[in-house]
Amino acid sequence: MIAKKNNKQKIIPKNYTTHFFVYVLPRFFIILFILLSIAFAYFSLPYLPNKIATHWNINGVADGFGNKEDFALFFPALIIIVGTLLYFLPKYDPLVENIKKFWDIYVIFVSAVLGFFFNLQLFVLIYNMGYPINTTSFLAGSFAGLYFWTAVLLFNSKRNYIIGVKTPWALSDDENWKKTHNLGGKLFLICAAICIIPILFPEFGIILIIAPILISTVILFAYSFLIRKK
Repeated sequence: MIAKKNNKQKIIPKNYTTHFFVYVLPRFFIILFILLSIAFAYFSLPYLPNKIATHWNINGVADGFGNKEDFALFFPALIIIVGTLLYFLPKYDPLVENIKKFWDIYVIFVSAVLGFFFNLQLFVLIYNMGYPINTTSFLAGSFAGLYFWTAVLLFNSKRNYIIGVKTPWALSDDENWKKTHNLGGKLFLICAAICIIPILFPEFGIILIIAPILISTVILFAYSFLIRKK
């Protein structure tokens, strides 16, 4: 009697290391940033003054203040809401099949965004607890990381209505989308590199963090328009 061959095969990742870093780790960090944000907000309350700095001007000087209880609620709520929207909203995109093609990269981007907000929460806590911290250097480092992962996302993105440089010409043409986002990835990498300057030389200020991204946005819209199909 000849035994029948079992044609069913187990689905095993080809590369466990890649599977861990690309699939498991980003989802772990999304949950971790939410839990850490809640924990830090709750346990830091006794160590904060009743009125805390919540806004800083272009020179890195605090010019806005609020209640510590409001702050304790703000960042956890922000991280939960933004994380939920970013993770689930793409599933309702008419071009969801395109998003599936770079979904793992997108999840890494979502974890980077939540990490960025958690960094801002840490900054507010450290500053208001009286520990020495350079506002410009800290913010520059946070933005550098955000710009870098945005660049990675842009390089890998496919046409969709949720995330990316959504000009009308890119949304209607795959080739325009590809070229615009390849340029966008390069520009965001440049923005990330420029952010290193305020980290090392804080006196150059917030302008080097914000101005490059505003200029890049204008360039991308103009570029997408110029290469449109007539």
